[in-house]
Amino acid sequence: MELKRYPNPVLGEEAKEVTSFNLDLEEKVEEMFEILEKQGGVGLAATQVGLLESFFVIKLNEKKYTFINPIIEEASGEQRFLEGCLSFPGVMFEVTRPARLKMKYQDLEGDEQTLDTEKENILAQIIQHELDHLYGRTFIEYMTELDRNKNKKSFRLLEKLYKKEERQKRLKNKPKVKVKVKKH
Repeated sequence: MELKRYPNPVLGEEAKEVTSFNLDLEEKVEEMFEILEKQGGVGLAATQVGLLESFFVIKLNEKKYTFINPIIEEASGEQRFLEGCLSFPGVMFEVTRPARLKMKYQDLEGDEQTLDTEKENILAQIIQHELDHLYGRTFIEYMTELDRNKNKKSFRLLEKLYKKEERQKRLKNKPKVKVKVKKH
């Protein structure tokens, strides 16, 4: 499992509902927390590691959250926070989102849970950011033209790195051709 970065097309894919709550899911969640901590982030969606499954993890103030098949039932208020994304290193800008969420989701056992973020505005912001990933949306869809211009160099660098990585993968997977030279 590895972190996928812009412009990897998997970031635009929509996740499917999780239907199996088993050891395999627990291992995926644990590995995602390891990636999250290694990368120094606060949230990571399954689609960001190439899994088209509807769940994400958050680690905020040493508390770990796992949201499986999350659905926002109510959103209210408005807040603006500076956001970044592990899949878009170097890209940061302010995003306006609802300040309070009432939502339902499932835990690792498949039991339905509810959450009201009334006193945890930053958690609401992170949840919405990660939930966007599950729908194949990324935070750059909230960018203004000014934000795009400020982050232009980061986008160019990420695109260049992606092309290089893809080229290396193709070369690595290319079958080796042996050439025999006949002597006369």
